[in-house]
Amino acid sequence: MKIHFFIAIVGFAAALIFSLIVYPKIQIPLNLGIDPDRYWEVAHNIYTESGFKYSNSTAEIIDKPPVYPYLLALLFHLTNGVNYYIVQIFQALFHSLTTLLIFFFIRNVVDGKTAAITQLTLALHPILIWYTPRIWIESFYILIFVATCLSYLRLFNSLKLSNSIVSGLMTGVTILTKSVLLFFPIFLLFFFYFTKGIKGFKSVLIIIVVASVILLPWVIRNYKVSNSFVPVNIGLGQNLILGNALAENWTQNPFNNLDAWEKGYTKIQSIINNFDFDNYQVDNEKLLIRTYLNSVFKNPEFFAYRTFINFITFWYLSESPIKSIFFIIAQIPLLLVIVIGIKKLIRSYEFGWILILIITYYSIVHAFVIGWGRYSVPLIPLMVVTVVLILKDKKID
Repeated sequence: MKIHFFIAIVGFAAALIFSLIVYPKIQIPLNLGIDPDRYWEVAHNIYTESGFKYSNSTAEIIDKPPVYPYLLALLFHLTNGVNYYIVQIFQALFHSLTTLLIFFFIRNVVDGKTAAITQLTLALHPILIWYTPRIWIESFYILIFVATCLSYLRLFNSLKLSNSIVSGLMTGVTILTKSVLLFFPIFLLFFFYFTKGIKGFKSVLIIIVVASVILLPWVIRNYKVSNSFVPVNIGLGQNLILGNALAENWTQNPFNNLDAWEKGYTKIQSIINNFDFDNYQVDNEKLLIRTYLNSVFKNPEFFAYRTFINFITFWYLSESPIKSIFFIIAQIPLLLVIVIGIKKLIRSYEFGWILILIITYYSIVHAFVIGWGRYSVPLIPLMVVTVVLILKDKKID
């Protein structure tokens, strides 16, 4: 058996062992809900043909992107029932496939031995494995996000039409899984123009067109449901208010976000009378965003402060001091190596700018909205790749 397939199986097995054996033993003591984000709820209603909604919703919801809940519903359909263990198995598979993608990339640009070590590091990475047992979007999103980012690197090395189309398809699906990359192609457009000229500009323009075509049916659906233009999902308003609360309470609880979460939702309740999670609508979203913008204009100093604090907390803050410290140990060394080694990365690999652009974009977007350690998890494979490229010499063909 080839080493990369063996390591992929190791990663799959590690995720399954944690999901099926370890997680059940810690679930109750640590108060770990199976479906904290309610994707299971939405998927179950899709599967039972009850609509894209929560169990108590009076109408179709628009605060969730569609890909992950529809993927869960498809798994239910293929296995003839709602099966929690099937989801765990597939999420372990997604984790395994992510490590394979990284192996092939590192093997192509460095060497096979380095690729295997990198793959094994990710296969056994405790933070990546942590997200496989529960109905959390991360395991699937990391796979599709990494595949999309690697498609940009492939396009940079070869401006073929097929590469642009594939990148566009991947971008559209990734945005419909989680909307963070919605504006990233615009930055990519200028980067390709300045590095590859008009041909590079046209290549990324194709990405934008193809991704827009992928998004269009969901945009139309959202308009029919809400009578408003909603590219993917609403929820920005809530997160902006929560980001404010995080900054306001950070000095009191720098290693625990639960207090900020509670105070943030108390603030949301004060802004929106009878706030209802099950029926969060565009009017509520507009009111929260308007309230946030008013606070920015009244106190721009706090805006600068909250952005800085949310950038810091993006790399580590979790629900408990233990988890926060674990994030610090896992994430900060990678970040420091990347910051220190940017010059070497770019000197050795011109496409390294894309990795830096992705990491920078992703972290700054969350700094402007809300920064929790969980949101930095999709960057882990790309950060590990970036560190490997900094530490290793370029492959000589």
